[in-house]
Amino acid sequence: MKQTEATPLVTSMLKPTLAGLRPSFITASWTWWAMSACTSSRGLFGAGMIAALVPSGAIERYFGGVFSPIIMVLLATPMYICSTASVPFVASLIEKGMLPCAGLVVLIAGPATNLSTMFAVGKVMGKKTAVLYVASIVFTTVLISYGFHLVGFL
Repeated sequence: MKQTEATPLVTSMLKPTLAGLRPSFITASWTWWAMSACTSSRGLFGAGMIAALVPSGAIERYFGGVFSPIIMVLLATPMYICSTASVPFVASLIEKGMLPCAGLVVLIAGPATNLSTMFAVGKVMGKKTAVLYVASIVFTTVLISYGFHLVGFL
């Protein structure tokens, strides 16, 4: 059999060594940990600021009523909210008096819809599809939130 230039490349790809895998695994693990720690620390910092500076009555007055899921979905839709950082943020808002169903809206609609996602969907699939995408997420999130609230899960 005649040996070609690709044979050493294929052989090296089929027989990876542990020494070759170790640096990439360590680099990927460290990168993932650093990104997660940065995102989580921002969420914890924001939650701490809310817990320390915002009075309970203010959150309860504005986000404690029946319309709070609708208000929160309107606030969370255009913002970029990372799902990792939003959990402590929403937990501190719920502790200060926000309805848990409004927190569920933020946790679902925030990461699913943001301006960059809306622009990307609009550019790739068209404006009608982007509007349908955002409207379906907003409607479904609010519907599920009110359903959980009425049943008593939240």
